[in-house]
Amino acid sequence: MKLLALLLSVLNLTWSPDSSRFAYTSGNDLYVHEVSTGRETRITHDGSDVILNGYASWVYYEEIFGRPSRYKAFWWSPDSRKIAFFRFDQNEVPVFPIYSAAGQDGKLNLTRYPKVGESNPRVKIGIVDVAEAPEKIVWADFDQAGDQYFGTPFWGADSGELFVQWEPRIQNHLRLYRVNAADGSKALVYEEEYKTWLSWIEGMLFSDEGLYMARSFETGWEQIYFLSYDGKVLRRLTEGPNWRVQLLQRNPRNGDVWFIAQRDSRVRSGLYRLDRKGRIKLLTPPEYNVDKAEVAADFKTASVRLSNLRTPQFELIVDASGKAFPSETAATLKREGPIACDGRGRAKRDGF
Repeated sequence: MKLLALLLSVLNLTWSPDSSRFAYTSGNDLYVHEVSTGRETRITHDGSDVILNGYASWVYYEEIFGRPSRYKAFWWSPDSRKIAFFRFDQNEVPVFPIYSAAGQDGKLNLTRYPKVGESNPRVKIGIVDVAEAPEKIVWADFDQAGDQYFGTPFWGADSGELFVQWEPRIQNHLRLYRVNAADGSKALVYEEEYKTWLSWIEGMLFSDEGLYMARSFETGWEQIYFLSYDGKVLRRLTEGPNWRVQLLQRNPRNGDVWFIAQRDSRVRSGLYRLDRKGRIKLLTPPEYNVDKAEVAADFKTASVRLSNLRTPQFELIVDASGKAFPSETAATLKREGPIACDGRGRAKRDGF
């Protein structure tokens, strides 16, 4: 009952990948709970109305992490032994009153809200080895006094490094740093500049050697790139007019990347497969928009949800060659045979 009460009272409870621990915030401090022993470890001790540990300030929640984050600002390492978090110092951020009409009498919320030209929260990035030294916080080597933003970080595959995105407040210069989890030292692995504004790196795919990402800085269209973790290799994998690229999965056996994009149409998205030689195969009929796609664990097929102006949503199973089956029963598949796209992208019946 005590554990249940704890689970119901804390904010952003998040399990470690191996489910041996969970982390949460309470009173703007960060805590870790070990399931096997029931031991609770308080990671930070200075949480207050203006110091937020592992809980995002309003500007980061609204503009950087996004509302689905629910203000969460901490991240488990893949090996479940470490946790990274943001510490927000809002002492210099002005207070802005926001009235809510919810309930019988409404409520006035005093929110730290930086307007144009006013101070943003100062951010420090902490890393804690909760398995070996939960009392020791390693701070990443950034100057918290800079007029800057940090994007959502992500861990390297070996849990020894945290990758941190940085931009100045004007957001026209992106840097990706590799931060050593043991001592907080950092190294620049990727840099990008644009004359107007740059988005954060999101929706990456990870491999043992590096990450795959979609960026538009080079050709004006979104292209898929491979970036090695040490920053020494940056390779463009696609060409042409790609937009709204969404990376889905990478096959570790042959290196194929499955992705959704507006490539053959400016108004409809399709499902594509990119192989190691740079060849791109359209897997869905282009007269339909791909609303959703999920790649099977064996990378032989994907389940897609399609529609267009005249056709309500329906589902198909497509394989790596572009053949498609109605997403029904095996008996139906055997009776009707596969569906393939002809040279003009129209669905046609193959039969057996």
